[in-house]
Amino acid sequence: MDDFRIENLHGIHAILYALFDKEEKLDRAAMRRQTEICLASGVHGMAGLGLATEASKLDEAERMAIMDWLVEDTAGQVPVALTIFGASVEEQVRQARHAAGIGADWLILQPPMVGQFSAAEYIRFFGRVADQTDLPLAIQNAPALMGRGPAAGVQWPCGARTAGEPAHRLPRADPCA
Repeated sequence: MDDFRIENLHGIHAILYALFDKEEKLDRAAMRRQTEICLASGVHGMAGLGLATEASKLDEAERMAIMDWLVEDTAGQVPVALTIFGASVEEQVRQARHAAGIGADWLILQPPMVGQFSAAEYIRFFGRVADQTDLPLAIQNAPALMGRGPAAGVQWPCGARTAGEPAHRLPRADPCA
């Protein structure tokens, strides 16, 4: 959306499923229909590539196809968030740039599904990805579900950001506010 502002997020945001055909390929027509149904139902935004559904189960080309289709099918009618998933900063930056290039409104970053790191290291990882995009970001931290990420109850630094990043970039609740 041309006039999207993270401060204006409200309402119901549908998170789409990855739908497959009988050959186990992503089903373009079914994905388009799912988006049409959500839009007709009056959602206030949409997101692609959910945590518990498919972000970690699809290859990068499939994730990018879903990104392309969702942005194309919403056609600027509602804000679109795309989950960025990858084992390295490079992989996540590649997807973030793709998402920005096709018109996503904001991104949801997930921790890499390799290794176990300290909270500080995860913050540095996310910061390195954030440094490469101008899109607003959210960080999805669900260590109990994902088996990694900063532990529940870890105090994230107030206004956590990398050098030069405005503190309002992360739409999650700020525990320091």
